Amino acid sequence: MCPSSCRNPHHWQYWVLINDEPKEGTILIEMPYPYVIEMICDWWAFSWIKGDLSEMFAWYKDHADYIKLH
Repeated sequence: MCPSSCRNPHHWQYWVLINDEPKEGTILIEMPYPYVIEMICDWWAFSWIKGDLSEMFAWYKDHADYIKLH
């Protein structure tokens, strides 16, 4: 079953298409602006619940090389 990240358009993974042939690589689709804002709000809310709003910046720094955005 697909995790929520590939079913919800505010997750960056939703906008990454993986080809059946590995040599063809992946296709990055531009995330519409409203979903970018929703994604950032999601990160902020997670940090707020943890009680440290700066957590979202540390999390992004740790994952920036992995996250694929168009």
